[in-house]
Amino acid sequence: MKKNFWRAAVMTLMLSPILCSPAWATKYAYWNGDSENQTCGTLLPTPPWTVNYAYRRMSTLCPDSGNKSYGVKYDYNTYGINVINELKKVSSLPVTCQLGKTYYMAFRFRIDRINGKNVFHISGQSADKFLEMDGSGIRWLVSIGHWTGENLTPGNFSIFSGNPTYHLNPEIEQNSGVPPNANGYSWNNQPQLAYEKWHSVVAAVKMAADKTGSWEVWADGVQIYNYTNIQTAANSTPTIASLLHLGTIAQPAYDAPDHYIYFDDLMLTDNWQDVVEGAYLTSPSPVTSTSTANTAPAAPGNLRVSGTN
Repeated sequence: MKKNFWRAAVMTLMLSPILCSPAWATKYAYWNGDSENQTCGTLLPTPPWTVNYAYRRMSTLCPDSGNKSYGVKYDYNTYGINVINELKKVSSLPVTCQLGKTYYMAFRFRIDRINGKNVFHISGQSADKFLEMDGSGIRWLVSIGHWTGENLTPGNFSIFSGNPTYHLNPEIEQNSGVPPNANGYSWNNQPQLAYEKWHSVVAAVKMAADKTGSWEVWADGVQIYNYTNIQTAANSTPTIASLLHLGTIAQPAYDAPDHYIYFDDLMLTDNWQDVVEGAYLTSPSPVTSTSTANTAPAAPGNLRVSGTN
């Protein structure tokens, strides 16, 4: 009897990492250009994608020889002010989020001009609601373009963030956006990205219905947001129901010229190691700053999980 007891105990210890690992870390959604073995030009499948109007569905695109991505060749006459596509009909969505736990949205993107025409203005408001984490009590987004503050260098655009709908932290919002605050970045020293180049983005939200949450963003391996002790969820049972693309284009003038928008390697996970192993913290196109007095900040050497579970 005692021998059987110890044998069972040993087997339980051996199996426990396997049995418990799903509770420790989960990759809830992932999509890249090679998903489903789609050919170039093929419309994204519905499901798992959903669209407001069929003619706005994004496609598998091939901007580089042998490398697939997904996205759209945007023109105003066809798409109007938005190209809303959501990765939504996935078995692991919606995610019922745990308060105190950190969730990561990571992706790569690229904006290609046509005939050299810049997509965004370098001053005033001209921005895309580019990619959002949406759900019950949750709406955190990454935007690109220019929103407020110092003018950008011609030929570049910026990347910034916001918490529309809920506006949970009015004390840090400016002009309905949240200014960059890490590595010396601000509205008057904005991160700048180049057209015709791939960029990597990681957004991390520690779920909290009180002032114990955090919001962090990295662009090409450089941290540009690091807000702690903030509220990140509007209720105590938040969910992430979808990853919504292109809620608006060049808001509020909606005057963007024709251009290509590419996405790749979209991921939602609660595992920091997925971010590291996916090389989302690399710098294919180094981030620069608006101020000519500053050089581009180096990528941080203390990358970490926000609010380790």
